Amino acid sequence: MGITSRVKYNRCGVSLCRVLLPLILIFNTLLLSGCASISYYHQALSGQWELFSKRQSLDVAMGDPAVSQKVKKKLIEARNITEFARTNLRLPVEDTFSAYVDIGRKFVVWNVFSASEFSSQLDSFCYPIAGCVTYKGFFKHQDALDFAARQQASGLDVYTGGVAAYSTLGWFADPLLNTFLHRSESELAGLIFHELAHKVVYLPGDTTFNESFATAVERYGVRQWFLQQAIRASRRVESSGELNTDYSASGQAFDSAYDQYTAASERRSSVVQLILAARSELAAVYKSNPGKAIKRQQKADIIARLRGRYLDLQTSWEQGNEFAYWMQGEINNAKIGAIGAYHGWVPAFSIMLENSIAKTGSMQLFFAEVQKLAKLPPASRQQALIALTIKQ
Repeated sequence: MGITSRVKYNRCGVSLCRVLLPLILIFNTLLLSGCASISYYHQALSGQWELFSKRQSLDVAMGDPAVSQKVKKKLIEARNITEFARTNLRLPVEDTFSAYVDIGRKFVVWNVFSASEFSSQLDSFCYPIAGCVTYKGFFKHQDALDFAARQQASGLDVYTGGVAAYSTLGWFADPLLNTFLHRSESELAGLIFHELAHKVVYLPGDTTFNESFATAVERYGVRQWFLQQAIRASRRVESSGELNTDYSASGQAFDSAYDQYTAASERRSSVVQLILAARSELAAVYKSNPGKAIKRQQKADIIARLRGRYLDLQTSWEQGNEFAYWMQGEINNAKIGAIGAYHGWVPAFSIMLENSIAKTGSMQLFFAEVQKLAKLPPASRQQALIALTIKQ
């Protein structure tokens, strides 16, 4: 299957080749690796091809009468956010989010997490290119459910969650998707910043490192986005002479939107801390040796306390119901581990980011420091992240 880039560029358009060549390279890599589950990779490549075949450039989508005005408004908003990511956050945008795809479903992929009954560590799934990650993704919901059922039948704790967006780490020009375009301005900005951050640093085999870094970038980026929007609104009004105040009504609206985003983030963070604390409690139980029946009861007690603590916390909120849906249904090691995988090192990365900004006023130092951190051996990397939180 050795097809050179020169031959492919002679036979197809540049945009098509930019998708075909990575697909061919990935498939060649999979064949050479001798992977047994070719059918799994086939669904992954087919899913990626679906995204390419349905994509429209933003200019084409804006002129398409089949695309609603509501969607077009969000496309403009997403384009502005992406440009902000490029110019202000120095994220590697390139041609990411330069196209739109409506895939006609709620999620683009479904991730399956699994863990042993008495383990707080998620199972890892390894791939020739992405390395090892703590989940297995499927483009078809039923495929995810079938795999989850097999994992559960083998005695594992299992959790399946829908995903609105993911990053191909620069292999493809990831498009804007209908699965997340409907989100509020703050949520859309956060998602765009998060996915672009994966193009800065991606450490194969360390999901918590990758996701925590991207989440820290996301939170900082949203704050800066709303700050810029409020300042611009204020300047527009001041230049027009409509009001002689620091902030116009629209500027105040941006301030209010950011306040709402911050409040929601704080609520989510408080719940995440409860979940991570429960994970630590479970880990301590699993390290002990009281017998399976006792461990099983202690596990149930910890999860019951987690639900109770959440209800107590929720009653203290004036508004919001973050994690209410998550708390419904079964809670197990896989479901708890999925939260840890995305938030474990967020405090450490946030401290590193703020320190870098204080020194240079730019994201570049932060990115460089994280890239250096990614090159350390796992134990040294973990010690460095722990040291950051201890110093604080």
